[in-house]
Amino acid sequence: MFTPPNPLPPPPPQLPAEVAPATPALASVNASAENPPWTVWDIVLLVIIFLVATNILAAAAAVLIGATHLFGYDLAQLTHDRHGIEKLLEDPRVILPVQVVCYLILLAAMVAVVRSRARVQQGFFENVGWRWPRGAWPKFLLAGAVLAIAVQLISARLPIPPSLPIEKYFQTTTYAYLMSAFGILVAPFMEELFFRGFLYPVLARSLGIAAAVVLTGSFFMLMHGAQLGFSWAAMLMLLIVGVVLTLVRVRTRALAPSVLVHMAYNTTIFVLVFVETGGFRHLERM
Repeated sequence: MFTPPNPLPPPPPQLPAEVAPATPALASVNASAENPPWTVWDIVLLVIIFLVATNILAAAAAVLIGATHLFGYDLAQLTHDRHGIEKLLEDPRVILPVQVVCYLILLAAMVAVVRSRARVQQGFFENVGWRWPRGAWPKFLLAGAVLAIAVQLISARLPIPPSLPIEKYFQTTTYAYLMSAFGILVAPFMEELFFRGFLYPVLARSLGIAAAVVLTGSFFMLMHGAQLGFSWAAMLMLLIVGVVLTLVRVRTRALAPSVLVHMAYNTTIFVLVFVETGGFRHLERM
């Protein structure tokens, strides 16, 4: 059948999601658009899996390292000396490999949760909304660096204790390099995947964007609370960071930008510490 030509001009091409302009106002973003195939109970299950894996692997690592006298630890001493156990669990050479394995277990559990949903047709990264920002990625790295510097400037005016528990993981130059590598290459991806990729969409669907942003940032803060000695000033700064990272996820509707901001934030912090301590040689200056 003959179809007459359309006298109207063709519609403008649609921009792909990776480079689509951000929503002009946060309130205009439709929270109901967040509809992940997983539920809050799946989040609880993931947390339980991670905690159980952490405790089991930490205990197994202590026994293995003590039995083989690796890094100078002795099993007989560890079983009778609580201080020795604490020292071992503060050794990045021990805890970071355990943490990496636990993250891999958590990642496998996340993939299993997504694949277990019969209605899921897309792949894992499509479901968590990864979407690389293409040519815009440098601005997210810059945003992370600016955020880190701003937090440092504000922290200098707050009553943050001169010594925090996290500093025990920076006792030697080797420890500092290990912590830096982990904090730049591993932690940002896994933390964003859980908090902004899995947790935030569930909260936004149930509670709305505003509550989800605050709660996601709060849970992110609490996860790091012990490292900060639960100092209210230090935790306030981390709450701000968690909220900003979640807002990046909200405004871009993608996970990759928040990973880039987080990675640049951590990198800037470690670079500042590296400079301040003379290349991690004078860690007493931290």
